Amino acid sequence: MFDDIRPYNDAEAERAWKELIKHPDLIAIFKWLDVPILPEYYSLKNSSELQDIVGRKVLQRIFDISVDGVSFSGLEAIVEHDDRGFLFISNHRDIALDPALMIYAIDTYKYRSVQIAIGDNLLVSPFATDLLKINNCFIVKRNLPKREQLLASRELSAYIWEQSQMGEYLWIAQREGRAKEGNDFTNSALISMLYLSKRRTMSISDFINRLNIVPVSISYEYDPCDELKAKELLVKKLNKNHYHKVVDEDVNSIITGVLGKKGRVHIAFGTPLRGNFSNAKAVTCELDRQIITNYKLWHTNLTAYDELYGTNSGVTEDERQMFLDRVNQVAEALRPFIFQMYANPVKNQLEYA
Repeated sequence: MFDDIRPYNDAEAERAWKELIKHPDLIAIFKWLDVPILPEYYSLKNSSELQDIVGRKVLQRIFDISVDGVSFSGLEAIVEHDDRGFLFISNHRDIALDPALMIYAIDTYKYRSVQIAIGDNLLVSPFATDLLKINNCFIVKRNLPKREQLLASRELSAYIWEQSQMGEYLWIAQREGRAKEGNDFTNSALISMLYLSKRRTMSISDFINRLNIVPVSISYEYDPCDELKAKELLVKKLNKNHYHKVVDEDVNSIITGVLGKKGRVHIAFGTPLRGNFSNAKAVTCELDRQIITNYKLWHTNLTAYDELYGTNSGVTEDERQMFLDRVNQVAEALRPFIFQMYANPVKNQLEYA
């Protein structure tokens, strides 16, 4: 059951790994990250061994290259419950780093794996499919004909419910596509999809209370893809909100997001959603409230807000100039979009306050 969307089981992972470890693309990735392929890597037998022995080294290497420090808040109150599964729903800023940071955070406190939701648009080759499904990713099918999309959404809903009730940890982004303007708002269709398989047998309040949804706010001091996002926003503005992705655009965004400097990163875990919810919109409102208000504001956010709205948030002159120097390196037409994407988390937080 769920064979086309679930991660690989141990036997499948072992079989796929034997091919992947010899694949020139994987060899290139390890070389690119300056991570040696050790002899014992060839005899790894399941997903847990792969993540324990290889995954941590690769992830740590990525952080060493591109992150100045990772901090957490709120997680210790969640992971003390050994018998519960959780569905973590976070804002979405980076294709690869958002889920990687979730894995790192949970592993740091709990030494547990997290199943990661990824769009089928990332399954660009058999190599990519094997690599992702080995690493505990489950698939979100998109852009299908209407009836097929409904069936796929019901299957995904049933899978997430089953896994969460079995005590698994899962992560999914609050919306399809990254929040390129810095507005971390949940698409209520996500909640409707989650509820789809149980809507005939449970009230939405009972469902949400049992699913153990935890809102998560991931905040980067610097977004390494800010210029790429600004270019897309400019094209959309000039072309009546129309934008066509070029070949390998997602891959290029992943590479830039992984290796680009992010400065400091903070991951804030909220409290599991509890209460009486009348509909998907009510659930969305509580998710948004926690994600937006728990978001850690960096000097980059405050400086951008000050520049746009003429305020004084108290950042130091050095911090202010550091951010302005970064923005001034990009084309002038892109700068308003960059200021806005960094300023919007401040603006949204103030609206809640």
